[in-house]
This record gives sequence, structure tokens and C-alpha cells, in this order.
Amino acid sequence: MLDLPDVYFHDVKYAWKVYTLMEAFRDYPHLPFAGGVLDQPEALMEDLLAIKSLVYRVRKSKGD
Repeated sequence: MLDLPDVYFHDVKYAWKVYTLMEAFRDYPHLPFAGGVLDQPEALMEDLLAIKSLVYRVRKSKGD
């Protein structure tokens, strides 16, 4: 059984949508807001990092 930490999301539905779009276009990366990584809303970036961390843990536990 995978032990995942409790995670607080600001807007998990929006962050998941952005995450899946970014994964789908990994070869052509685009950010949802103008500018670079540091110009993105902080709440969105925190949510994306939390999702990425959780996805990594799940994949690692499955041996991917």
C-alpha cells in the first residue's frame, strides 16, 4: 500500500487540468500565463508541484 502524505491544494481541478495539458505537450512546453515559470501564480505552481510529487511517488511504487 502506498502511503501518500496529506496534501492541501488551492484548486486541484484547475491544477490537474494544467498538469495534464503540460504532460500532453511535454515536447512543446507552454505555461498557462504569460512569462516564465516565476511569472505563474504561486498557488498554481504549488499545486502543480504537489501533483508532480504525488505522480512520482505512485510511479515509483509501481516500479515505473
